[in-house]
Amino acid sequence: MYRAATVVLLATGLLAATCSCSGDQPTTAPSASAQVDTWAAAPDRLGNSYQDKTIREIVHTTIGGGSVRLRLSNVFGSAPVRFDSVWVGAQCSGAGVVANSDQRVRFATSDAVTVGVGAETVSDPVTMTVHPGENLTVSIHG
Repeated sequence: MYRAATVVLLATGLLAATCSCSGDQPTTAPSASAQVDTWAAAPDRLGNSYQDKTIREIVHTTIGGGSVRLRLSNVFGSAPVRFDSVWVGAQCSGAGVVANSDQRVRFATSDAVTVGVGAETVSDPVTMTVHPGENLTVSIHG
């Protein structure tokens, strides 16, 4: 049985992406509905601001699950960040996406979200089967 997996993406004011993974193994198995972080990286600035561009991250998961949630963060930003479109899918090769696996990520049922200075937001769950060790593509357009 799969647990719900959480992919965490953090973005600073200039749109930098990162993710976090829980490194400790639980002493008891989480319930089937438990949410567990599966990938992490440190926040980083991408340099110049990005407008009307898509950034694709490859996320290597450590556990599987039946749904994915993304966390977008602007905790280190100096201005609000707008994400116009976010998608998640299975990686094919390089930055490629497996045909028909790409799914839109929504935030409180909306396609776009603005994250204020010092704030974070978590997506609605995206129902998809994620296998342990699978690579996902996360595409962020802003």
